[in-house]
Amino acid sequence: MPYETIIYEVRGHVRIITLNRPHRLNALNGTMRRELCRAWREFEEDGEARVAVVTGAGRAMCTGLDLTDALEKQADGEDFYKLTSDPIEASPTFRWGPRRNNVSKPVIGAINGLCIGGGLDFATEPDVVICSDDAEFFDSRVSVGFMSGHSVIQMARRIPFGQVLRLALMGSQERMSAQRAYEVGLVSQVVPLAELMPTATELAEKMAKNAPLALRGTKLALWKSLGMPLDDAEMMGEYFIRQVVATEDHAETLRAIAEKRPPQWKGR
Repeated sequence: MPYETIIYEVRGHVRIITLNRPHRLNALNGTMRRELCRAWREFEEDGEARVAVVTGAGRAMCTGLDLTDALEKQADGEDFYKLTSDPIEASPTFRWGPRRNNVSKPVIGAINGLCIGGGLDFATEPDVVICSDDAEFFDSRVSVGFMSGHSVIQMARRIPFGQVLRLALMGSQERMSAQRAYEVGLVSQVVPLAELMPTATELAEKMAKNAPLALRGTKLALWKSLGMPLDDAEMMGEYFIRQVVATEDHAETLRAIAEKRPPQWKGR
């Protein structure tokens, strides 16, 4: 089934997911939220896909929820804030990022231009985040009468808590620049806009050369360790190590070392 609001590209072992509503600064309407859920599932279930890059078309990464769309749905009697356990079938859904769609494969966020409100999920849920030098981050929700939620809660796991409080409570009165985002650790690299996608794609292609199951196990161990006591986190990490060691790919690794050749991993 074709996508209406996103572009899903296949490039070898890399998948490029582009939010494609530039006329609305990639605001998340119901169709886009459902399609993002479907795209993450497609990426997760694709045996050839190893790394994804998510970015936005035009001059914005994402400006959060499309409030015009939300108001229209409320006028039609839809409970816009109803949470659901099914991120694919239900509408609306609040699960548009990779983490909350349970993506176990690595994801790179390539943030261009404005990244606002719910769009901040694309700066907090990917595993590696870079941005263009014109990127700006802020959360306008308290300035328009809405409460900030999961995106800033997730952010508090990645950057200093005081910086999150400042961003969330200042609302639209203050913006975090690309340079400041780099300084506090929200992004790991700032590049000129023209170099954003080439840089993100290069990172993804390099990452995809690594053992796919080892990548997934390492990602899961790190994410799931957040908030755990050190001993428990280490035990959980050992669990994932045992899972990877039992795979065909690990056996192929040992054979390749013995035969002094590059391994041919198959992701199983």
